[in-house]
Amino acid sequence: MDEKICVIVPIHNVEKYLNSCIDSIVKQTYSNLEIILVDDGSTDACPQLCDQWAQKDGRIRVIHKTMGGVSETRNAALDICTSEWITFVDSDDRIHRQALEKMMQAAKREEVTFVMASYRRVTDEETLEEKQIDALSYEVIGSQEALKSLYTGKKHRTVAWAKLYHRSLWEENRFPVGRKHEDEAVMHRLMFQAGKIVCSADEIYFYRTRPGSIMADPDRIRNADIFKALWERQEFFEQHQLDELAAINVNFILDRLMDRAAAQKRNRISQMCMREYFDRLKPYHREITLRNHVKHLIYMISPMLYNRFVQCWKRYDEIRRGTS
Repeated sequence: MDEKICVIVPIHNVEKYLNSCIDSIVKQTYSNLEIILVDDGSTDACPQLCDQWAQKDGRIRVIHKTMGGVSETRNAALDICTSEWITFVDSDDRIHRQALEKMMQAAKREEVTFVMASYRRVTDEETLEEKQIDALSYEVIGSQEALKSLYTGKKHRTVAWAKLYHRSLWEENRFPVGRKHEDEAVMHRLMFQAGKIVCSADEIYFYRTRPGSIMADPDRIRNADIFKALWERQEFFEQHQLDELAAINVNFILDRLMDRAAAQKRNRISQMCMREYFDRLKPYHREITLRNHVKHLIYMISPMLYNRFVQCWKRYDEIRRGTS
């Protein structure tokens, strides 16, 4: 188990968290690493911190570039990495000290090219306690089953991190430059190409929730790139005759559209864009579930009533899960 793992870290103005992130990587129990720090035009102390780490650890390579966004940053590292395996860590997050060792063990044991683990949300005030991991608890599932699991969002998310990939998966894939929701645009291709996937619920990635992060950016929530990515995914599923996944994805698009449109009901330009997406769903009438037909009817009557309905449904669902 001596194959090298490339750890790609996109960095932009996170000097408060960067040392903690890199420290969690260099102290991995799996030591055969190629660590690529990509400074994406930071204006704080991140460039200097990256260089200092490179001087201390010969496994670290640093790229300094003008700001181009997370996709361009990750792609720059993918283009120069030489390792057999690849993983991503966001620069304000941390990984368990055994994360890479245990994911690699599972990958080799099951002869897969894709390992998907889970994550835990942490805050600045929280003290991390890393328990010893004897082995990942996991199941090996087909790529279609793994793709279904992404729509629940309970254990895994359509994000690049908390995953280990064989480099062959990236030979013909890159993140779309200039778009947000970049993970949504590429993950289905990687998972389908993998064929079978190790899927673990172990929380070996520590995702930091903080104001100012990419995931907390309100512009990301409003951005319509998510729908472009989801329609590309729809075309991919239909092209490969993945009918069940296509039906799931259509309903997912409708859910997202209604939530987004109801939240932006006072933005006329946004409403016009949403209307185009709603019209695109019309040919899929038979694939829409009864639940979503009812929700759509309520939305058409009153977006305000729809918002109240969704909030009540979420509270009911939380209560039901808590008592099951």
